[in-house]
Amino acid sequence: MPRFELSIDAAYLEGSWGAFQGMRELVQNARDAEVEFNAPMEITHYFNEKTGNGQLRINNDGAQLSRSAMLMGNTSKADRDDLIGKWGEGLKVGILALLRDGYEVKIRTGSEVWIPSIGRSEKFDAEVLIFDVMTGRKNQDRVRVEVSPFSKGDWKAWRKKFLFLDEEEKDTRIPTYYGTLLLEPEHKGWIFVKGIATEHVPEFGYGYDLKFADLDRDRKMVNRWQLKYYTTQLWQSAMAKRPDLLDPLFSLLQEEKEEGQGFAENLSPEIKEKVAEKFTETFGEKALPVASIGDSAKLEHHGRKGIVAPRPMREILDSVFGTTAENLTQMEQEAQKQYSWHELSDIERANLQRAVEMISKEEPRLDLDLVKVTDFCEEAVQGTYEVKDGERVISLAKKILEDRATTLKVVLHEAAHMDGSDGEHSHVQRIENMWSNILERVLSN
Repeated sequence: MPRFELSIDAAYLEGSWGAFQGMRELVQNARDAEVEFNAPMEITHYFNEKTGNGQLRINNDGAQLSRSAMLMGNTSKADRDDLIGKWGEGLKVGILALLRDGYEVKIRTGSEVWIPSIGRSEKFDAEVLIFDVMTGRKNQDRVRVEVSPFSKGDWKAWRKKFLFLDEEEKDTRIPTYYGTLLLEPEHKGWIFVKGIATEHVPEFGYGYDLKFADLDRDRKMVNRWQLKYYTTQLWQSAMAKRPDLLDPLFSLLQEEKEEGQGFAENLSPEIKEKVAEKFTETFGEKALPVASIGDSAKLEHHGRKGIVAPRPMREILDSVFGTTAENLTQMEQEAQKQYSWHELSDIERANLQRAVEMISKEEPRLDLDLVKVTDFCEEAVQGTYEVKDGERVISLAKKILEDRATTLKVVLHEAAHMDGSDGEHSHVQRIENMWSNILERVLSN
């Protein structure tokens, strides 16, 4: 019986490849044979009542293996993008991984039966992968790989890692030119390449079967740039087929899932517009995305609503709405008119002067030189506080100056911003202290 000692150390990729990786390579080869040689693949589980063990049988009718398949690097797939394998080592290393984990493997091809094992090689002075070849059997135009012992339960669990074994059309799988978007919860975070599970990324919100991605040599990780690019293209192509996918895409961005990191860079302007429309529908016509509560407070002063949004969502919306800085600048420019002192009525001047005099006793930094009177573009805005080029500026809506109490309230609120932003403890505390002192002074008079 011919024996072939392969120059593969028995410990090759130990720790990186286990039983699943071994089985993955066998199934992958059978799938490739189906595509390359039009040799139908069939995978069945057989229970041997005599031994009490189960056996998995992977069969390709119409194909045979030549002995050159035992050579590392021997392959006919190197230039075939439609096939999964390309290195010419998966069969050997996969069998080695299964043997190390205690499985028995047998290959029936043509008139031969190959029986691999791990044994001592005098030639290499090491434990290596060995193939014993039994000849003289009836020639059959097929390849069948048998793996045992293999329980039916194990196979039921493992077959979920091979999408092409379940080719039933489902609404939760959206095929595109770039691969398939997988919406099923069971595939959440799973990255498949050409139908085979490759890695699990817990930070991902959905599953993806990529058609063109390159794997590392261990077939455990997709090139990161390609992963970012192809997941974006998958969403874009899927949404062209299924506009209803806008909701899950929007949720993915809101929850800051990992795959959304490249969306701003790669999504089309049309998709970005749809995301912007969804944002407005969700949060209202006056809503704009911001990075912080501070930015939200600045927008609120101009009558807008700042929604703190994750970076990927914000970057997409900024390309449609403009950045926070751009919007603030525009709103400031839209403050319709700046008023001079002589343009104010006697009542307006009196109310403003009285408010500044009362509050300046509590806040010495306040005087009329800090105050601007204007018409804001947003009717709801009564006043704003900002520091521009190192100078404090309090802007007041002209319309409030007609009412003495409103003028006092707004000037005090904006002056308190010298010690903090809206909602901050220092701002709230400053307002309370000033009102308390003003009231005490009024009562004592």
